[in-house]
Amino acid sequence: TLGLVRWRGSSGMSKQVHLLRHGQSEFNLAHARFCEGYRAEHKAEVPGNPFEFYDPVITDPCLTGLGEEQARAVQAAVRALDIELVIVSPLTRALQTALIACDGTNARIVVSTLMREQVSTSGEIGTDGDTLATRFPTLSAQLQALPPHWWGTATRAHFDTHALLLAEHKEALPAARERMISLTDFISAQSETRILLVGHGDLFHQLTGRRYRNCELGTWAIQAGLAGCICTGMLCACHLAAKHINISAPSA
Repeated sequence: TLGLVRWRGSSGMSKQVHLLRHGQSEFNLAHARFCEGYRAEHKAEVPGNPFEFYDPVITDPCLTGLGEEQARAVQAAVRALDIELVIVSPLTRALQTALIACDGTNARIVVSTLMREQVSTSGEIGTDGDTLATRFPTLSAQLQALPPHWWGTATRAHFDTHALLLAEHKEALPAARERMISLTDFISAQSETRILLVGHGDLFHQLTGRRYRNCELGTWAIQAGLAGCICTGMLCACHLAAKHINISAPSA
């Protein structure tokens, strides 16, 4: 039976957490076109993970026109949730999505590096805070406070001859695991009870065990598993952060 994940904050009040993946990015579009061309040429599905052999080398990509339309299309659904707090990744595509999708709400917006995508391709290489502040003036104070290289060590110089990011500049799984736990701690510490996370596909997959489409909006759902584990996520962050969680059945 599926339930709704609710964080129990320091005050004892439960928090309902919703997830919104960013809209289509320039990276997503370039990758999709590559896969379409590959399938047409080889008349077969791309085997395995296409990221293993193709990276368009687009750092911190923006939303496409379609991505902006997707973000506008979800505005009504976001408003209906009466969100009090938005926690968003500092990557450009997520910032754009949050500002468009949450337009017309009174939600407080917090930029958090805990929400960034796990670094494995060029798309996870970010932009410095001062530059972001000029692009997003309403969030300038938070963006200017970002540390240098807040996304990690990777730069455009760290790709091999096949245009793939060198392994030593990718974010290791243990580090990503620790970041997910820190994210649940951060959510628990907030005073708001209705929270929206605006982030990324791999991030949400690691947390929930399912793949979110561009601008897909959902409530974090979990399912009872073996050995008492209540998380289907790759990193099992829910189980590791169980001190923050109780489970309630979805309302009829």
